[in-house]
Amino acid sequence: MTSSKFAHGARLILAAAFACIGGLAFADETHVNYSLAVGATSAPIPIPIENSPVILTCSQNGNGMFVGVGQATITSSGGLLVSAGYDLAHGLTKGIGTPGHHVIYCDNSTLVDIVVNNATSIVVKNNGTAPMSGVIMFVY
Repeated sequence: MTSSKFAHGARLILAAAFACIGGLAFADETHVNYSLAVGATSAPIPIPIENSPVILTCSQNGNGMFVGVGQATITSSGGLLVSAGYDLAHGLTKGIGTPGHHVIYCDNSTLVDIVVNNATSIVVKNNGTAPMSGVIMFVY
């Protein structure tokens, strides 16, 4: 075996050892599609885990000018849903949420609103005059 092949093999073994020692973490993700009639509210959408930060993102798709994105870091802890994030409609958002508390908007016109349902779930509300659809993603 040449020294070059030996060095390459040693680097691979060393990298594998550091990966095991370092405790690499891989994120899980959950996607939830929504399609809401005018004035409709989605069924409760559970937060995937408790007592750990979860990244919540949403995108409002199609429907002409009512597109947009929003993102928040949320946690369900101690009987509360806590959030901090931003959206296209209002910029920074934050809160210690009770039911009905605004988390983020998914569009640029404040029509598609993610709000606290309870300490462990959210709902999506269509406050617009047209049907709305999009995607919510949790990364945890």
